[in-house]
Amino acid sequence: MLLLAMGCVAQDQSLGDVARESRARAAQPKPAKTLNSDGPEAAVTASDDPLAVVTRSATAMLHDAPHRCETQSSGNSGPRPGWSEVAIIEIAGADRVHVIGEFTNPKRRTETIFIGGEAYQKTDNGPWEKIDAMRGAQVNGGAMTVPDELKFGYKPGDLKLMGREVIGGVFTFHYRFQVRDSFIDRTVHIWVGAGDSLPRKAEMVTHDLQSKIDSYTSTDCTYGIEIKIEAPM
Repeated sequence: MLLLAMGCVAQDQSLGDVARESRARAAQPKPAKTLNSDGPEAAVTASDDPLAVVTRSATAMLHDAPHRCETQSSGNSGPRPGWSEVAIIEIAGADRVHVIGEFTNPKRRTETIFIGGEAYQKTDNGPWEKIDAMRGAQVNGGAMTVPDELKFGYKPGDLKLMGREVIGGVFTFHYRFQVRDSFIDRTVHIWVGAGDSLPRKAEMVTHDLQSKIDSYTSTDCTYGIEIKIEAPM
């Protein structure tokens, strides 16, 4: 069969010609995957309403598990001059959450685990203690839900598409919100995954024009990772 096939090819063109054509096709550059093509699998496209995209991304985050988000916050004045905070939130499921907080001025470290209706917490190198789950959630504030940058109650026209960018190896759409009045000057940036609608990164810079308090917050989220959260006691 192989000899027959080779004989048939030779009737039309030589094997040398076939080989040269094959090499030429292989050498031709393949079209690069660019962010200018949304593709049929894209969950977000450039023509989508920015407000709808950001709203959908917050919902998608609440339903995704597991994932990890790290938020870094800092400020240069106010009641705690020179303060900084780092919060790491790990989600292993709807009822399994691990929150780590590191703070300066005063310096301390807290760790809280939520499993079902139970909560456990320790401070610095102290022992784990069982605490009231509601109080634990209040202490950790919005860490249990989504980044603050996604919860400002944006109105139509507030968010502007800035373009497409790669964040952590993921194609994203970058949106910006800006507000400035006699009280506050704030800029928010949000990057949403083009293929899954999940928020990948968020940044916020705020200048309080009256109290002269400046603050900066940046959140990075990673999805599709293995996270195990167990009761510490």
